[in-house]
Amino acid sequence: QTLTSHFAESITILLDDFQWADEASLLLTSSILHDIVGSKYVFFVICCRDDDIKVEKNSHLAQWIAAVSESHLKKIVLCNLNANLCRKFVSDTLCLSPRLVCLLSSVLFSKTLGNPFFVRKMLESLKEEGCLHFSLKGTRRRWVWDLDKILDLDIADNVVALLTRKLDKLPSDMQQGLQAAACLGSSVDNSVAEVLSSQLGFNLCTILQQAMQKGYMDQVGSKFRFVHDKVHQAVYEMMPEKQRRERHIAFGLFLSSQALNNGNDDMLFIAVSQINRGGPGAVSNPLQKTMIASLNMNVGTKAVSLSDFASALDYFKHGILFLNQNHWENQYALSNELYGAAAEAACEINDPQLVMTFSDQLLSNSKSLEA
Repeated sequence: QTLTSHFAESITILLDDFQWADEASLLLTSSILHDIVGSKYVFFVICCRDDDIKVEKNSHLAQWIAAVSESHLKKIVLCNLNANLCRKFVSDTLCLSPRLVCLLSSVLFSKTLGNPFFVRKMLESLKEEGCLHFSLKGTRRRWVWDLDKILDLDIADNVVALLTRKLDKLPSDMQQGLQAAACLGSSVDNSVAEVLSSQLGFNLCTILQQAMQKGYMDQVGSKFRFVHDKVHQAVYEMMPEKQRRERHIAFGLFLSSQALNNGNDDMLFIAVSQINRGGPGAVSNPLQKTMIASLNMNVGTKAVSLSDFASALDYFKHGILFLNQNHWENQYALSNELYGAAAEAACEINDPQLVMTFSDQLLSNSKSLEA
């Protein structure tokens, strides 16, 4: 209220892709929404996808929506375009009357079920395939298409498959760069890309700038970002799962060494999260597993100092997963630290079941109450 009371116009805050929000972000957003109830100066728009990623599968988000919607938010469901709206969409895109695009839009609608992003990507694909082009012949210059050729074309039946087919045609270095970026998440900080370039053997920043010209990435501040989560998903799924896990581990270990040498905590959080995405199954060396467990203990403690107890608990849990067999005998001190820290973090987020789980392990294996 203090921030906005000096402005005559209201402020609209858009939070997109909210299905990816973690618990700390949900709590912060709830607090802000509660504080601005009745305000004339702040308008919140929160976008959440519930088709490919069902909110029911994310209990924290489902509970948050149920708790917040009644008092603070009005739910608006955005459906796919119907056949008429799809025809208007194609008509506006090609600057032609709806009558002229009727058959083309019908084909697009049957394939996309009216998903606007999919419709747009299919139009781009048809243009690249030569089935749709701008004719300069005669006086009526306009977009034209070969409907028979489009009907015979093996068009992917979902947007990820369509994007993957287009990605397969990119130069190999751009594919490698996009795949590296996809492993790092939906966005990549420029400083991280620069550091990772030496490990990859090519300039990742240059490759991502070239990908921007192709329409796969954009740049927001100091970050490269995939233009759509479907693009990110398509690039990520180009790699087999085993390769993805190996890359997460390799990138995380390299970034963690750089972060520790430079005292860069932000990069260290990114690095350890990368390692955790790879998982203990991708690491066979027992000494390396011990080092990773210690890294999780380290960043988990840093998260506690920032009062981010949910993230801290996640790091402690991953640290426990990386402990070797018979760890209570061979890694007693580290095991004791991780289980104790996990129990305390679970207590902070009010999860009694997890508190009990970690506490039971401590009581069963600790050599003394002071240990």
